[in-house]
Amino acid sequence: MRTREQSLNNFSSLLDELISSNYLIAGSKLNSVINAVNNSKLLSDVFDYFCDGFDYEKELSSAFSLAYEKEGFKMPENPTVAIALVYLLLREIAYKRVQFTVILDCFCQDSNYDDGYHNFAQKVLVPFKELVYQLGMQIIANTQDESQVVVTNQPAVESAKSAIESAKSVEESAKSIEIEEKFTNLTLLRLIDLDKLAVTQSKISKENVEELLYVLDIFAQKVEEGSSEKIKLSYLAYYYALLPYKKIKSNVKSVTKILMDEKII
Repeated sequence: MRTREQSLNNFSSLLDELISSNYLIAGSKLNSVINAVNNSKLLSDVFDYFCDGFDYEKELSSAFSLAYEKEGFKMPENPTVAIALVYLLLREIAYKRVQFTVILDCFCQDSNYDDGYHNFAQKVLVPFKELVYQLGMQIIANTQDESQVVVTNQPAVESAKSAIESAKSVEESAKSIEIEEKFTNLTLLRLIDLDKLAVTQSKISKENVEELLYVLDIFAQKVEEGSSEKIKLSYLAYYYALLPYKKIKSNVKSVTKILMDEKII
């Protein structure tokens, strides 16, 4: 199993590849970044915490506000807001819920998407990568023995101090739950997230992609709510929706095993 440092470094390397990419091949690079988050407990716990209750539409509108028309986009000054906003925006692009070219239009002129992508990478991806890396390293340091704690005075980390402590608590809580229970709702949500990515990468029709994503969204919502009966009902919809698509590498077997072990189904 990868250590937290390895998963953080892998995430940063994949973001570097995305930053140096171009808009024509950015999609596959972005999918790798989202996969890296889904496969990292450290990163998925942090993003889940920051995104919980986050007003995405409001913050997105503010970042792309007409007040910043000359710039096209203004990164939020609050590091925790910036991290949540950019992560959710990248997910929306990866899951094809928003057209990437629509976003790039805000970063370019005369539909020159190569220039637009470069601007997007510098204004959005580069600061996002730096913030997440600093935050991840601080969390890792804070969960080590006191004698091993790494002290940093970097402004971005100092600004996110309270958020770091909160994320640390989330990570420790999740670790305790893992000891007491073999599987957690977080594990289910991560598997569902991977299924969403598999669906968006599949070669099925757009209509079928939208239908499956809807079913997966409902399933994730019921898992988050925690009602066993609602999870069971939404699982059945999930199971039978994916059943015909044998070529989609879904996590149906893993999800089924978790729910059986938890005696939900």
